[in-house]
Amino acid sequence: TLLRILGIVILAPIAEELMFRGFLLSRLLNKKINPHLAIAIQAILFVLLHSFAYRNDLSAKISIVQSFIDASLYGYARYHTKSILTPITMHMTGNSIALLEKFIG
Repeated sequence: TLLRILGIVILAPIAEELMFRGFLLSRLLNKKINPHLAIAIQAILFVLLHSFAYRNDLSAKISIVQSFIDASLYGYARYHTKSILTPITMHMTGNSIALLEKFIG
């Protein structure tokens, strides 16, 4: 449905980026934690948030790794640009591509 698509493409990325890169990553960096470690911590927590959706098979393991990579890239984007808009845009784009793959594939 349209509401579900809006949630996946717009609402979830905004909420997750505000929580993980806007709030959590900023807090970790303000505590003078090494930026690489801070980015890894928020990425691990991001994966754990999404772990309910994973099964115990190869595709699930790939999804976990992909989520960690995505969250790390979003974290580095936030760290280097000092803007939350960059990871929000990246996350929206990633979710849009994943949704299109489901419809097309």
